[in-house]
Amino acid sequence: MNKKRVGVLTFFKSNNYGTALQAYATQKLLQEKLKDICKVEIVDVQFCNEYVSNTPMIQRLIKLLNPLFLSCFIKRMIAHKRIINFCDNNFMKTETYRFDNYEKCLNALAAENFEVLISGSDEIWANKQGVPIPNVYFIPKEIEATKISFATSANRGDFDALTLFEKDMIKKSLSDYRYISVRDTTTMNFIGQLTNRNIELTFDPALSYSFPAVEYDNKHLKRARHKGKKVICFMLKDINIMKKIKNEYKVDGAEFVSILPNVAKINTLEVRDPFEFAASFKHFDLFVTDFFHGTVFCIKNDVPFISIDH
Repeated sequence: MNKKRVGVLTFFKSNNYGTALQAYATQKLLQEKLKDICKVEIVDVQFCNEYVSNTPMIQRLIKLLNPLFLSCFIKRMIAHKRIINFCDNNFMKTETYRFDNYEKCLNALAAENFEVLISGSDEIWANKQGVPIPNVYFIPKEIEATKISFATSANRGDFDALTLFEKDMIKKSLSDYRYISVRDTTTMNFIGQLTNRNIELTFDPALSYSFPAVEYDNKHLKRARHKGKKVICFMLKDINIMKKIKNEYKVDGAEFVSILPNVAKINTLEVRDPFEFAASFKHFDLFVTDFFHGTVFCIKNDVPFISIDH
């Protein structure tokens, strides 16, 4: 029996462990449920030329002249390369398409001839910088396929910033979906203003999927155990918060570490792939984060956390 082709449109190659893991969980959960009738693939589409940094070029160059920033930048590039390698080795996906405009992207997706297309989890519906509308994450009506959204998010999107044209494009797209589910009430409210369709609230797939068990340890974690110290881990973009917490609690003798490279002179836990990222949480006594999936993995591992909405 020929299996139906199911394509999942989501972010998965960004420099973010949680993004890779949510895409992995999405594909695995769907494939496990549909293995007898469907072949589930991640659609590897990259829209290249729309992103323009808010930071002026001269300011970015000056930052790189600072040894701390340069070291952090290099570590982040190494981490991103590891995430890309993880995705290439662990996903069933289409060939990589890189396009500089929407029409080329649309034509490539149509040529794949998927019978089912799924807008996957993560913030693919947010009208953020670097994600122009129209885009293939709001699957266009021109594509002939059964369309579904699964735990999709528009978190951090700005409904008031949408133009009338953008709202119209989203409405046309949503009108052609067979089923719509989102992972948060922010998205439910965002999308609810653009369609009268029923919208289901569901959980992020990373919360329910059991990832492969791997062993993870680190010299900083070993030192903390040897000295009987509590481990406070950061996963933050805001280094000022990291510094304030470290200064407040350093007298208690806690071991401070960061899951991400940083310029706050806090020891970084080097993880070789997203599976090690998921495995690292069992070592933490407190986790402070402004990342969605940082919170998700604390919940999964019963780790006390402070989650900051940025």
